[in-house]
Amino acid sequence: MNVWSMPESVARNAARDELQRAQLREPGRPAEALARLEEAKRLDPANLDVLLSLSRLQVRFARYGEALVNLEKLSSAPGARGETWALLALCHLRLGHVAEAQASAGEALNQAPGDALALEALADCLRLKGQWREALIRFETLENSGVLGADGRARIRMKRAHCHLNLAEPERAWELSQELSAAGYRGAALTELIRQSRKATKQRLRNRLGKPKLLHSLLLFFADKQFVAAAARGSLKRDASEGSV
Repeated sequence: MNVWSMPESVARNAARDELQRAQLREPGRPAEALARLEEAKRLDPANLDVLLSLSRLQVRFARYGEALVNLEKLSSAPGARGETWALLALCHLRLGHVAEAQASAGEALNQAPGDALALEALADCLRLKGQWREALIRFETLENSGVLGADGRARIRMKRAHCHLNLAEPERAWELSQELSAAGYRGAALTELIRQSRKATKQRLRNRLGKPKLLHSLLLFFADKQFVAAAARGSLKRDASEGSV
């Protein structure tokens, strides 16, 4: 039966059935769950539970523009959940809408101050606006919150390191990069972080010590020894990237 000729109550019941099927399939078969949710939305476009579940999976599949349409509809409904605003912040951020992302993250945090997704989105907005110290404070709060897994903490640590670099604190960025290396992370982003923090730290030593005297040379030598040892460590196995929670 065409949805347009289907009685409204029948369409709503069919949409609920599709939602339940999607929820059962989401853990192991997310693509199939997504198709079920799209059908549920077709049957009952006003079902808020369907729209939220669909938005979650669209975000998971990086379909941010489609998710944004559903989330904006959800956010305009009375009593919009904090999760709606957090997902909306992430979509705006991925689409380059920094001001909208920051506003949505703020709304999410008003409802749930410890929301990890919203806190990271807010910190990323501040970072993109060049407000490095403010971003760093949020990243540190999130890392210390205890809600992230090991890879999530590594991602946040990378972002903290970049904040320190931009705050002219390369030694701290270097320390964070070494903590990631010691934990077994690798990848192009970490390699570049090591390179940048190494270069900036050596430049700070030169600036502090002036002409290359003996102490200057010794400090640079030991710094190089540390960098070489870290770069040669063969146990690096995981990639610390800058993706979302």
